[in-house]
Amino acid sequence: VGGARFGIRAFREYALILPKTASKNALIYGSREIGVELLKEIKNNPQTRLNVIGFIDDFAFKKGFKIHGVPILGGQEEIPNLLKRYSVDEIIITTPSLKAKELKALINRFEQSNVRFKIVPPMSDILTDKVSVRQLRDVKVEDLLGREAVELDRELIRGDIRNRVVM
Repeated sequence: VGGARFGIRAFREYALILPKTASKNALIYGSREIGVELLKEIKNNPQTRLNVIGFIDDFAFKKGFKIHGVPILGGQEEIPNLLKRYSVDEIIITTPSLKAKELKALINRFEQSNVRFKIVPPMSDILTDKVSVRQLRDVKVEDLLGREAVELDRELIRGDIRNRVVM
């Protein structure tokens, strides 16, 4: 019975993986619970077309360990080498404790490379079932502000400047 279960699992996890030429190479920034859950989801869902190269984690003692067969490759200082070595297409940020200032610095640092940043929704949204870990999104300007975005009343502004010269 155990052999049958192992065979089915091995087939599902290894034989159904899309060819690496059809997938994007990705790094997961953060190896805590959210990062591990995201890795499981990516492995169980080949439609994501993501090939997770490894984890980035700033805790130096974790380097070299593996999570579900995926290595922890180092911290932020390792990212430039990893981008070149593995031709990384995406970095998925799963660290909720990353402050807006740190997130902005991280993105600005690698702006010149062709890497795309995605972020997992806030844990509060996941816990209240507004979104799931599966709903990755691109990093938005609001993520970098460190505060809520201010919505402008465009009609009020339009009424104030209509038929006037504005510089």
